[in-house]
Amino acid sequence: MSVCKSFMLVRRLFILAGLGSLAAVGTGALKVGDGCCGGASPAASSAPLAAAGSEQPEAAAGDPYPLDTCPVSGGKLGSMGDPVVKRYDGREVRFCCGGCVKKFEADKQKHWKAIDEKIVEAQMPFYPLTTCPIGGGELGSMGEPVNYVHNNRLVRFCCKACLPKFNKNPAQTLKELDEAVILRQGENYPLQTCLVSGEALGGDMGGPVERVYGNHLVRLCCKGCIKEFEKSPAKYLTALDDAWRAQGGLPAERADAATAGEKHKDHGGGDDR
Repeated sequence: MSVCKSFMLVRRLFILAGLGSLAAVGTGALKVGDGCCGGASPAASSAPLAAAGSEQPEAAAGDPYPLDTCPVSGGKLGSMGDPVVKRYDGREVRFCCGGCVKKFEADKQKHWKAIDEKIVEAQMPFYPLTTCPIGGGELGSMGEPVNYVHNNRLVRFCCKACLPKFNKNPAQTLKELDEAVILRQGENYPLQTCLVSGEALGGDMGGPVERVYGNHLVRLCCKGCIKEFEKSPAKYLTALDDAWRAQGGLPAERADAATAGEKHKDHGGGDDR
């Protein structure tokens, strides 16, 4: 007998032993349709069952809320004490106070729209792809690209028809997007120190820890700094943006300058000497 069959036999005997104890007190054996494979018993919960000792998985967590202002009041987060952090279908939002949570929930569509517009504006200079991650065509080849915010992350598509395909397996597309961010921003990353600790990257702590937040490559000296970064992501992302500007421009600006230089050469330009 195979190991798998032996395991199933032992498991079945264990279950039957449990059912036998129920029969002993007059409940009778379960029938198909009484809750064992065939349907829910009258006392059964409609919630999905978890294995013993396990917890139900939560919705996949996205990027931390990347803005430094409350989506309702517009006030700076932290100006009224620690921000109130809420999640909606796995997406994090931070508020200046508890009173703003009720206002947000009273008109989510309005506030999500405003949040998404700010996220698109902030992340566009760091977006690493010029092609649709689903269709593969050049962005803009089918009209204005579709800017979509998924769990606080900008993703761009050639058309609306690509959205359902993305939503079937967003993790795979986001993984590919992360790889593109690291490839594009890694070579010219503007800092030699950890955003959080200020320690040199690649020093005694070993190689840097790389994470992608809001289409930004972030390098930290160790995993211990991840939690600290995620407490105030907007603060650290602003510092990173400033470092890019001090080094010659945000990634999109540098890419545009490089493209303009190549076109200049192609048209007979170059060295004016």
